[in-house]
Amino acid sequence: MTELLTYLPDAFNNLWLYVGLLFIVVALVVFIHELGHYVAGIALGFKVELFAIGFGPELLGYTDRRGTRWSLRLLPLGGYVSFFGDMQPGAVWTEEQKPFVFALKAPWKRIVVAMAGPAANVMFSLLLLIAVYMTIGRPIPPPVVAAVEIGAPADNMGIEIGDRIVKIDGIEISGIDQARELVRNKTGVTLTVQVERNGEIVTLSGAPKNLEEKNEYGFPTHR
Repeated sequence: MTELLTYLPDAFNNLWLYVGLLFIVVALVVFIHELGHYVAGIALGFKVELFAIGFGPELLGYTDRRGTRWSLRLLPLGGYVSFFGDMQPGAVWTEEQKPFVFALKAPWKRIVVAMAGPAANVMFSLLLLIAVYMTIGRPIPPPVVAAVEIGAPADNMGIEIGDRIVKIDGIEISGIDQARELVRNKTGVTLTVQVERNGEIVTLSGAPKNLEEKNEYGFPTHR
């Protein structure tokens, strides 16, 4: 509790930053979602009357050559795309208007438009993930021991919590996953493990065992 209280002043000092970032993220997610509806609607011949980010009074806006009003509203906590005729189910339409009325479009077209919003969010998330992996790379957990089970091979070898694994049989270790894979493939073989502990290199040795246990779903697994 005391540690939590020490972080509160910094959290309150950066409150506006956090709130601002929250609104930006929400606005971006909403924009991508509604853009999916918009693009699918235009492609299938729907007439879009309004593309709004947020609710309440309009702050900024303009009308494009298609007649769509692009609008930024006061409360950026959502958004919507309004198609021609979707809010007037009982209206009487002229022959010129009927081809653009949302309710008169084929059911499969309305389904595609409805699904395009979530699909756009999924595609954007995948593209963002790919971009992050291509530019920054996949995060690799450091080879630091977070826990040691009593009686397990690591415990018998003398490995302690907080040890940083430097080498296993002379192979330099860059991540904890690499260390696990090396140990998994050397079951029953005596290994020499170098760990950094309190600024010093400690050399340990032992043979990992192939222990079978059940996972959270009740299926047998090995470690």
